[in-house]
Amino acid sequence: MTRTPQRRLESLVLVALALYYAAKIVLILGSPQVCGNFGMDYCAYWSAGRIIDEHGMAAAYSPDLLELYQGRAHPGGTVPGSGVLGILYPPAFLLPFRCLSLIGPSASFLVWTLVNLAAFLLYLRFFAEKMTGNPSSPRLLLWMLLSLPAFVNFREGQVNVWLAVCAGEFLRAIVSDRPWRAGFWVGGWLLKPQLLVLILPLLAIRKAWRVLGGFGVSAGAVLAVSVALAGAEGMINLARIVELAARGGVSSNPSAMTNWRMAGALASCFGVPGAGWGVIIAGSVLTTAAALYVLGKRPAGDRSAAATALIGLSAATGLVAWHAHLHMALILIPPMLYLVSERRMSRRMFLLWVLLPVAFQVLGYAAAYGINPGDRPDHFSPTLAFARGMPGFLLNLTLFGWTAVRLPRPAEG
Repeated sequence: MTRTPQRRLESLVLVALALYYAAKIVLILGSPQVCGNFGMDYCAYWSAGRIIDEHGMAAAYSPDLLELYQGRAHPGGTVPGSGVLGILYPPAFLLPFRCLSLIGPSASFLVWTLVNLAAFLLYLRFFAEKMTGNPSSPRLLLWMLLSLPAFVNFREGQVNVWLAVCAGEFLRAIVSDRPWRAGFWVGGWLLKPQLLVLILPLLAIRKAWRVLGGFGVSAGAVLAVSVALAGAEGMINLARIVELAARGGVSSNPSAMTNWRMAGALASCFGVPGAGWGVIIAGSVLTTAAALYVLGKRPAGDRSAAATALIGLSAATGLVAWHAHLHMALILIPPMLYLVSERRMSRRMFLLWVLLPVAFQVLGYAAAYGINPGDRPDHFSPTLAFARGMPGFLLNLTLFGWTAVRLPRPAEG
Protein backbone atom coordinates (compact mmCIF):
# COMPACT_ATOMS: atom_id res chain seq x y z
CA MET A 1 0.00 0.00 0.00
CA THR A 2 1.38 3.42 -0.98
CA ARG A 3 1.95 5.89 1.78
CA THR A 4 -0.17 9.00 1.94
CA PRO A 5 1.44 12.42 1.38
CA GLN A 6 1.07 13.12 5.11
CA ARG A 7 2.90 9.90 5.95
CA ARG A 8 5.69 10.75 3.52
CA LEU A 9 5.98 14.25 4.99
CA GLU A 10 6.17 12.80 8.50
CA SER A 11 8.94 10.46 7.34
CA LEU A 12 10.92 13.37 5.91
CA VAL A 13 10.51 15.33 9.14
CA LEU A 14 11.55 12.29 11.17
CA VAL A 15 14.71 11.89 9.08
CA ALA A 16 15.47 15.62 9.38
CA LEU A 17 15.00 15.42 13.14
CA ALA A 18 17.32 12.41 13.38
CA LEU A 19 19.95 14.23 11.30
CA TYR A 20 19.66 17.32 13.52
CA TYR A 21 20.39 15.29 16.64
CA ALA A 22 23.12 13.35 14.83
CA ALA A 23 24.80 16.66 13.98
CA LYS A 24 24.61 17.73 17.63
CA ILE A 25 26.13 14.42 18.73
CA VAL A 26 28.93 14.74 16.15
CA LEU A 27 29.73 18.21 17.48
CA ILE A 28 29.87 16.83 21.01
CA LEU A 29 32.08 13.91 19.97
CA GLY A 30 34.40 16.31 18.14
CA SER A 31 35.57 17.50 21.55
CA PRO A 32 33.91 15.27 24.16
CA GLN A 33 34.03 16.84 27.59
CA VAL A 34 31.82 15.27 30.22
CA CYS A 35 30.93 18.03 32.67
CA GLY A 36 31.71 20.39 29.78
CA ASN A 37 29.63 20.12 26.60
CA PHE A 38 27.52 17.21 27.86
CA GLY A 39 26.66 15.47 31.10
CA MET A 40 26.47 18.70 33.10
CA ASP A 41 23.80 17.41 35.47
CA TYR A 42 25.47 14.03 35.67
CA CYS A 43 28.66 15.79 36.71
CA ALA A 44 26.85 16.88 39.88
CA TYR A 45 25.61 13.33 40.54
CA TRP A 46 29.05 11.81 39.96
CA SER A 47 30.66 14.42 42.20
CA ALA A 48 28.10 13.70 44.92
CA GLY A 49 28.96 10.01 44.66
CA ARG A 50 32.65 10.77 45.18
CA ILE A 51 31.84 13.01 48.14
CA ILE A 52 29.67 10.29 49.70
CA ASP A 53 32.46 7.76 49.29
CA GLU A 54 35.11 10.02 50.82
CA HIS A 55 33.21 12.25 53.28
CA GLY A 56 29.85 10.59 53.98
CA MET A 57 26.28 11.16 52.81
CA ALA A 58 25.66 14.38 54.76
CA ALA A 59 28.54 16.09 52.95
CA ALA A 60 26.95 15.48 49.52
CA TYR A 61 24.81 18.59 50.02
CA SER A 62 27.73 20.93 50.76
CA PRO A 63 27.97 23.59 48.01
CA ASP A 64 31.67 24.05 48.78
CA LEU A 65 32.50 20.36 48.39
CA LEU A 66 30.30 20.09 45.29
CA GLU A 67 32.18 23.01 43.74
CA LEU A 68 35.53 21.40 44.58
CA TYR A 69 34.67 17.97 43.17
CA GLN A 70 32.84 19.31 40.12
CA GLY A 71 35.88 21.44 39.39
CA ARG A 72 38.09 18.35 39.52
CA ALA A 73 35.79 16.54 37.10
CA HIS A 74 35.47 19.48 34.70
CA PRO A 75 37.89 19.50 31.74
CA GLY A 76 39.15 22.96 32.69
CA GLY A 77 39.88 21.93 36.26
CA THR A 78 37.44 24.46 37.72
CA VAL A 79 33.68 24.96 37.79
CA PRO A 80 32.67 26.97 34.69
CA GLY A 81 31.13 30.43 34.86
CA SER A 82 27.62 28.97 34.97
CA GLY A 83 28.36 27.92 38.55
CA VAL A 84 28.18 24.89 40.79
CA LEU A 85 25.27 22.48 40.30
CA GLY A 86 23.39 21.53 43.44
CA ILE A 87 22.17 18.12 44.61
CA LEU A 88 18.48 18.41 45.49
CA TYR A 89 17.51 14.73 45.82
CA PRO A 90 16.82 12.81 49.04
CA PRO A 91 19.74 10.64 50.22
CA ALA A 92 17.86 7.41 49.44
CA PHE A 93 18.15 8.20 45.72
CA LEU A 94 21.88 8.97 45.76
CA LEU A 95 23.19 5.47 46.51
CA PRO A 96 23.57 4.43 42.83
CA PHE A 97 25.89 7.37 42.22
CA ARG A 98 28.26 6.27 44.96
CA CYS A 99 28.80 3.07 42.98
CA LEU A 100 28.98 4.87 39.63
CA SER A 101 31.56 7.32 40.96
CA LEU A 102 34.07 4.49 41.47
CA ILE A 103 34.97 4.84 37.78
CA GLY A 104 35.89 8.02 35.92
CA PRO A 105 33.21 10.54 34.95
CA SER A 106 33.29 9.75 31.21
CA ALA A 107 32.98 5.98 31.62
CA SER A 108 30.44 6.46 34.39
CA PHE A 109 28.32 8.75 32.21
CA LEU A 110 28.40 6.20 29.38
CA VAL A 111 27.26 3.39 31.69
CA TRP A 112 24.51 5.57 33.17
CA THR A 113 23.25 6.66 29.75
CA LEU A 114 23.21 3.19 28.22
CA VAL A 115 21.45 1.69 31.25
CA ASN A 116 18.84 4.46 31.25
CA LEU A 117 18.26 4.27 27.50
CA ALA A 118 17.83 0.50 27.58
CA ALA A 119 15.59 0.67 30.65
CA PHE A 120 13.42 3.37 29.09
CA LEU A 121 12.92 1.49 25.82
CA LEU A 122 12.19 -1.79 27.58
CA TYR A 123 9.77 -0.10 29.94
CA LEU A 124 7.87 1.67 27.15
CA ARG A 125 7.48 -1.63 25.28
CA PHE A 126 6.25 -3.28 28.48
CA PHE A 127 3.90 -0.39 29.25
CA ALA A 128 2.39 -0.32 25.75
CA GLU A 129 1.80 -4.06 25.73
CA LYS A 130 0.14 -4.02 29.16
CA MET A 131 -2.04 -0.99 28.38
CA THR A 132 -3.03 -1.73 24.78
CA GLY A 133 -2.48 -5.47 24.42
CA ASN A 134 -0.19 -4.84 21.45
CA PRO A 135 3.53 -4.15 21.03
CA SER A 136 4.43 -0.50 20.72
CA SER A 137 5.09 0.89 17.26
CA PRO A 138 8.87 1.24 16.67
CA ARG A 139 8.16 4.37 14.65
CA LEU A 140 6.20 5.94 17.51
CA LEU A 141 8.96 5.05 19.98
CA LEU A 142 11.49 6.69 17.66
CA TRP A 143 9.43 9.88 17.57
CA MET A 144 9.39 9.92 21.35
CA LEU A 145 13.12 9.30 21.67
CA LEU A 146 13.72 12.17 19.23
CA SER A 147 11.70 14.59 21.32
CA LEU A 148 13.80 17.31 22.91
CA PRO A 149 12.83 16.33 26.48
CA ALA A 150 14.25 12.84 25.83
CA PHE A 151 17.39 14.11 24.10
CA VAL A 152 18.15 16.65 26.82
CA ASN A 153 17.51 14.07 29.52
CA PHE A 154 20.10 11.69 28.07
CA ARG A 155 22.58 14.37 27.03
CA GLU A 156 22.63 15.90 30.51
CA GLY A 157 22.58 12.53 32.30
CA GLN A 158 19.32 13.35 34.07
CA VAL A 159 17.21 11.05 36.25
CA ASN A 160 13.79 11.46 34.63
CA VAL A 161 13.52 7.89 33.32
CA TRP A 162 12.67 6.83 36.87
CA LEU A 163 10.02 9.55 37.10
CA ALA A 164 8.51 8.42 33.77
CA VAL A 165 8.37 4.82 34.99
CA CYS A 166 6.61 5.99 38.16
CA ALA A 167 4.09 7.92 36.03
CA GLY A 168 3.42 4.91 33.84
CA GLU A 169 3.06 2.50 36.75
CA PHE A 170 0.80 4.94 38.59
CA LEU A 171 -1.45 5.04 35.53
CA ARG A 172 -1.48 1.25 35.19
CA ALA A 173 -2.36 0.85 38.85
CA ILE A 174 -5.15 3.43 38.67
CA VAL A 175 -6.84 1.83 35.65
CA SER A 176 -6.45 -1.61 37.29
CA ASP A 177 -8.15 -0.32 40.48
CA ARG A 178 -5.09 -0.91 42.67
CA PRO A 179 -5.02 2.28 44.74
CA TRP A 180 -2.36 1.22 47.25
CA ARG A 181 0.02 0.31 44.44
CA ALA A 182 -0.79 3.59 42.67
CA GLY A 183 0.11 5.53 45.80
CA PHE A 184 3.34 3.59 46.17
CA TRP A 185 4.45 4.76 42.71
CA VAL A 186 3.51 8.36 43.50
CA GLY A 187 6.13 8.09 46.24
CA GLY A 188 8.73 7.57 43.53
CA TRP A 189 8.23 11.20 42.55
CA LEU A 190 9.92 12.16 45.81
CA LEU A 191 13.06 12.10 43.70
CA LYS A 192 11.80 15.50 42.55
CA PRO A 193 9.24 16.46 45.21
CA GLN A 194 8.04 19.52 43.29
CA LEU A 195 6.08 17.07 41.12
CA LEU A 196 3.82 16.41 44.11
CA VAL A 197 2.59 20.00 44.38
CA LEU A 198 -0.75 19.26 42.66
CA ILE A 199 -1.24 15.51 42.77
CA LEU A 200 -1.41 15.30 46.58
CA PRO A 201 -4.14 17.95 47.02
CA LEU A 202 -6.02 16.44 44.06
CA LEU A 203 -5.95 13.01 45.67
CA ALA A 204 -7.29 14.56 48.87
CA ILE A 205 -10.07 16.36 46.97
CA ARG A 206 -11.01 13.07 45.31
CA LYS A 207 -10.93 11.38 48.74
CA ALA A 208 -8.51 8.81 47.33
CA TRP A 209 -7.40 7.82 50.81
CA ARG A 210 -5.99 4.44 49.84
CA VAL A 211 -3.82 6.06 47.16
CA LEU A 212 -2.61 8.55 49.75
CA GLY A 213 -2.02 5.65 52.11
CA GLY A 214 0.19 3.94 49.55
CA PHE A 215 2.06 7.19 49.08
CA GLY A 216 2.49 7.47 52.84
CA VAL A 217 4.07 4.01 52.97
CA SER A 218 6.58 4.71 50.19
CA ALA A 219 7.28 8.24 51.46
CA GLY A 220 7.89 6.88 54.94
CA ALA A 221 10.32 4.32 53.53
CA VAL A 222 12.21 6.98 51.55
CA LEU A 223 12.38 9.24 54.61
CA ALA A 224 13.53 6.43 56.92
CA VAL A 225 16.26 5.30 54.53
CA SER A 226 17.35 8.90 53.93
CA VAL A 227 17.62 9.69 57.65
CA ALA A 228 19.48 6.43 58.25
CA LEU A 229 21.96 7.29 55.50
CA ALA A 230 22.50 10.99 56.15
CA GLY A 231 21.32 11.62 59.70
CA ALA A 232 19.82 14.87 60.90
CA GLU A 233 22.82 16.82 59.64
CA GLY A 234 22.36 15.53 56.10
CA MET A 235 18.64 16.34 56.05
CA ILE A 236 19.35 19.86 57.31
CA ASN A 237 22.02 20.28 54.61
CA LEU A 238 19.51 19.09 52.00
CA ALA A 239 16.94 21.64 53.20
CA ARG A 240 19.55 24.39 53.00
CA ILE A 241 20.64 23.61 49.45
CA VAL A 242 16.99 23.33 48.31
CA GLU A 243 16.39 26.78 49.79
CA LEU A 244 19.47 28.07 47.97
CA ALA A 245 18.18 26.66 44.68
CA ALA A 246 14.72 28.15 45.30
CA ARG A 247 16.36 31.57 45.52
CA GLY A 248 18.08 31.01 42.16
CA GLY A 249 21.40 29.65 43.40
CA VAL A 250 23.39 26.51 42.52
CA SER A 251 22.73 26.99 38.80
CA SER A 252 18.98 26.47 38.98
CA ASN A 253 18.74 28.56 35.76
CA PRO A 254 15.13 29.82 36.09
CA SER A 255 15.16 31.55 32.68
CA ALA A 256 15.35 28.09 31.03
CA MET A 257 12.43 26.63 32.99
CA THR A 258 9.00 25.74 31.62
CA ASN A 259 6.91 27.31 34.38
CA TRP A 260 5.45 30.61 35.53
CA ARG A 261 8.77 31.33 37.22
CA MET A 262 10.36 31.51 33.75
CA ALA A 263 7.53 33.75 32.52
CA GLY A 264 8.12 35.99 35.52
CA ALA A 265 11.84 36.16 34.75
CA LEU A 266 10.98 37.20 31.20
CA ALA A 267 8.47 39.82 32.39
CA SER A 268 11.06 41.31 34.74
CA CYS A 269 13.31 42.02 31.76
CA PHE A 270 10.99 44.88 30.76
CA GLY A 271 11.93 46.84 33.88
CA VAL A 272 8.42 47.20 35.31
CA PRO A 273 8.66 46.97 39.13
CA GLY A 274 6.93 43.88 40.46
CA ALA A 275 6.01 42.60 36.99
CA GLY A 276 7.91 39.35 37.42
CA TRP A 277 6.36 38.44 40.75
CA GLY A 278 2.95 39.54 39.51
CA VAL A 279 3.14 37.12 36.58
CA ILE A 280 4.41 34.29 38.79
CA ILE A 281 1.75 34.71 41.49
CA ALA A 282 -1.20 35.34 39.16
CA GLY A 283 -0.24 32.55 36.76
CA SER A 284 0.40 30.01 39.51
CA VAL A 285 -2.81 30.79 41.40
CA LEU A 286 -4.97 30.67 38.27
CA THR A 287 -3.35 27.46 37.03
CA THR A 288 -3.72 25.77 40.41
CA ALA A 289 -7.37 26.79 40.67
CA ALA A 290 -8.07 25.60 37.12
CA ALA A 291 -6.29 22.28 37.74
CA LEU A 292 -8.21 21.63 40.95
CA TYR A 293 -11.48 22.44 39.17
CA VAL A 294 -10.83 20.43 35.99
CA LEU A 295 -9.16 17.44 37.63
CA GLY A 296 -10.78 17.55 41.06
CA LYS A 297 -13.62 15.22 40.14
CA ARG A 298 -12.96 11.66 39.10
CA PRO A 299 -13.06 11.22 35.30
CA ALA A 300 -15.76 9.07 33.75
CA GLY A 301 -13.63 5.97 34.25
CA ASP A 302 -11.98 4.54 31.15
CA ARG A 303 -8.27 4.27 30.45
CA SER A 304 -8.24 7.17 28.02
CA ALA A 305 -9.77 9.48 30.62
CA ALA A 306 -7.16 8.46 33.19
CA ALA A 307 -4.29 8.98 30.74
CA THR A 308 -5.71 12.33 29.65
CA ALA A 309 -6.03 13.43 33.27
CA LEU A 310 -2.42 12.43 33.96
CA ILE A 311 -1.23 14.52 31.02
CA GLY A 312 -3.22 17.51 32.25
CA LEU A 313 -1.93 17.03 35.78
CA SER A 314 1.69 16.79 34.59
CA ALA A 315 1.33 19.85 32.36
CA ALA A 316 -0.24 21.93 35.14
CA THR A 317 2.47 20.77 37.54
CA GLY A 318 5.10 21.84 35.05
CA LEU A 319 3.56 25.32 35.10
CA VAL A 320 3.28 25.84 38.86
CA ALA A 321 6.25 23.86 40.23
CA TRP A 322 8.99 26.25 41.34
CA HIS A 323 11.69 24.18 39.62
CA ALA A 324 10.73 22.61 36.28
CA HIS A 325 12.88 22.13 33.18
CA LEU A 326 12.04 20.71 29.77
CA HIS A 327 13.61 17.31 30.46
CA MET A 328 11.03 16.73 33.22
CA ALA A 329 8.40 16.47 30.45
CA LEU A 330 9.67 12.91 30.00
CA ILE A 331 6.92 11.92 32.46
CA LEU A 332 4.39 12.76 29.72
CA ILE A 333 5.65 10.01 27.43
CA PRO A 334 3.92 6.94 28.96
CA PRO A 335 0.37 8.41 28.96
CA MET A 336 1.03 10.03 25.59
CA LEU A 337 2.24 6.70 24.17
CA TYR A 338 -1.03 5.09 25.21
CA LEU A 339 -3.25 7.87 23.86
CA VAL A 340 -1.47 8.13 20.50
CA SER A 341 -1.42 4.33 20.11
CA GLU A 342 -5.16 4.19 20.77
CA ARG A 343 -5.82 7.25 18.57
CA ARG A 344 -7.20 9.23 21.49
CA MET A 345 -4.67 12.00 20.89
CA SER A 346 -4.33 13.44 17.41
CA ARG A 347 -1.01 13.07 15.63
CA ARG A 348 -1.08 16.82 15.09
CA MET A 349 -1.05 17.44 18.84
CA PHE A 350 1.62 14.80 19.39
CA LEU A 351 3.87 16.15 16.63
CA LEU A 352 3.45 19.66 17.98
CA TRP A 353 4.79 18.41 21.32
CA VAL A 354 7.78 16.81 19.59
CA LEU A 355 8.65 19.52 17.08
CA LEU A 356 7.91 22.87 18.75
CA PRO A 357 10.82 22.69 21.24
CA VAL A 358 13.24 21.78 18.44
CA ALA A 359 12.00 24.68 16.31
CA PHE A 360 12.50 27.06 19.22
CA GLN A 361 15.99 25.69 19.81
CA VAL A 362 17.00 26.22 16.18
CA LEU A 363 15.61 29.77 16.26
CA GLY A 364 17.40 30.33 19.57
CA TYR A 365 20.72 29.30 18.06
CA ALA A 366 20.09 31.57 15.08
CA ALA A 367 19.22 34.51 17.34
CA ALA A 368 22.23 33.91 19.59
CA TYR A 369 24.59 33.79 16.63
CA GLY A 370 22.94 36.92 15.27
CA ILE A 371 23.53 38.75 18.54
CA ASN A 372 27.13 37.47 18.80
CA PRO A 373 28.27 36.94 15.19
CA GLY A 374 31.41 34.86 14.90
CA ASP A 375 31.22 33.66 18.50
CA ARG A 376 29.80 30.45 19.89
CA PRO A 377 26.84 31.49 22.06
CA ASP A 378 27.25 30.70 25.71
CA HIS A 379 25.26 27.65 26.84
CA PHE A 380 23.51 29.69 29.52
CA SER A 381 22.95 32.89 27.54
CA PRO A 382 19.49 34.42 28.10
CA THR A 383 18.55 33.91 24.44
CA LEU A 384 19.22 30.18 24.49
CA ALA A 385 17.77 29.79 27.97
CA PHE A 386 14.42 31.26 26.98
CA ALA A 387 14.52 29.26 23.74
CA ARG A 388 14.72 26.11 25.88
CA GLY A 389 12.11 27.12 28.40
CA MET A 390 9.45 28.97 26.40
CA PRO A 391 8.31 26.07 24.17
CA GLY A 392 7.87 23.83 27.21
CA PHE A 393 5.85 26.57 28.90
CA LEU A 394 3.62 27.00 25.84
CA LEU A 395 3.16 23.25 25.48
CA ASN A 396 2.23 22.92 29.15
CA LEU A 397 -0.47 25.55 28.62
CA THR A 398 -1.63 23.81 25.43
CA LEU A 399 -1.75 20.34 26.96
CA PHE A 400 -3.62 21.53 30.02
CA GLY A 401 -6.15 23.32 27.80
CA TRP A 402 -6.46 20.18 25.66
CA THR A 403 -7.12 18.16 28.81
CA ALA A 404 -9.78 20.58 30.01
CA VAL A 405 -11.61 20.20 26.69
CA ARG A 406 -11.17 16.45 26.25
CA LEU A 407 -11.55 15.13 29.78
CA PRO A 408 -15.02 13.65 30.34
CA ARG A 409 -16.88 15.05 33.32
CA PRO A 410 -19.12 12.90 35.51
CA ALA A 411 -22.81 13.72 35.56
CA GLU A 412 -23.90 16.00 38.38
CA GLY A 413 -26.31 14.79 41.03
